[in-house]
Amino acid sequence: MNELSQTAISSLSSTTVVEYELLVREFQAYLSRQGIQKPAFTRNGLETFSSFPEYDQRRYVSQLRNYLDICLGAERENLDSLRDPRSVLNYVSFRLQIRIPEDFLDKICATDIVEVFDYQGTQLYRNLTFFEISDYTIDDFFGRTWDYLYERSSRVTKKIFERVAATAEVLQCIPFDVPEHYMRERYTENRKIVKVNLKYLAPLLRDGNPIAWIALSSASEVLAKTEFDVNAMEFI
Repeated sequence: MNELSQTAISSLSSTTVVEYELLVREFQAYLSRQGIQKPAFTRNGLETFSSFPEYDQRRYVSQLRNYLDICLGAERENLDSLRDPRSVLNYVSFRLQIRIPEDFLDKICATDIVEVFDYQGTQLYRNLTFFEISDYTIDDFFGRTWDYLYERSSRVTKKIFERVAATAEVLQCIPFDVPEHYMRERYTENRKIVKVNLKYLAPLLRDGNPIAWIALSSASEVLAKTEFDVNAMEFI
């Protein structure tokens, strides 16, 4: 454990912070085994986490622990490929005791980003492609909220919320019906910009009731050459 970690943990004297650091580093090792190299923390990341209210710390730890448990479980099952979205999602549906609509599974491409959220906005799962497209650290992913990390047009966000609500009504896979748009990282060094294509979303059912939703998208980095290029992209 480095000097920063020791200082942050000592200042809080919290087993929650200790567990969080261990989980982050365990997930870092998992990503490394899948060929993805990500830093665990920014220079002050663990110190920032230690300043959060205890309730938020426990919530972030619980989310990371549950997500890591699914990832390691899939790894232990020796699935054909952890990069095969359909194979992994079948395991995720088994672990979360949910049903993923077949028409959604049929639409997945190997390079797509797949994310699962409950209807309160908590992210339950994200596939490996998600981590490859972003410059954030593992701590950023699991110890911060999405709206803290990214900026995007508020009109696009409003439309997404409307489509999510619709999944709970129609109980089937539907197109996102959201135009391609840009997202920008708020706090990374280069403030990476990605062009996002939201494709499909569907409710995830347990005993016939929608308890979560799943989203399918693709994203590619945009190399803005000038300040004018950046200003032409809508984020607010």
